[in-house]
Amino acid sequence: MSRHLALFASLAALTIAMPVAAFADDTPPALDLVGTIVLGTADGSTLAIQNGQMVGPVTHSAPGVFQMTAADGTKVDFTITEKSTCLYDITFGMGGTVQAGIEVDANKIKTVTYAAGDKKDTWTDYTITLAGGDNIVQLLSPDGKLAPTDPTSTLSTSLTLDDLNGAVTKFQATYCKPMA
Repeated sequence: MSRHLALFASLAALTIAMPVAAFADDTPPALDLVGTIVLGTADGSTLAIQNGQMVGPVTHSAPGVFQMTAADGTKVDFTITEKSTCLYDITFGMGGTVQAGIEVDANKIKTVTYAAGDKKDTWTDYTITLAGGDNIVQLLSPDGKLAPTDPTSTLSTSLTLDDLNGAVTKFQATYCKPMA
């Protein structure tokens, strides 16, 4: 075997082994953790949106891709993408059309806090606050324009406070360290 072929074989073996080593502890991909932290999504969780007018189970088809199917059959798509290191777009759509979204700059996050609110049969309302630098969260229009918004919002999910806080801990320990 030539030296070049041996080098390529070694690099290929490392490339194949690296993802296994990086996630040997079953840490979810960053995109999935962002979904859990900001939206309360996880495969099998229940989401409530529009003040509980639409409630349904969540399915997860690929890293950063979630879908909620409401009782009336309406499907809501959630897609998380990483534009650059620790800078995420989270879009919401129905019928294949993006309706709106937010940009979350995890480089600016110092803390993520949740406060449990109303408990329903299948979900709990949580207030989430992302504290850190300016414009940590911005509204993202379908045409890609950004506008400042409040870094505090409400999410309604069947996930527990421990699930949400655990996702923050994993995300900040593995992917995007908290801002000092």
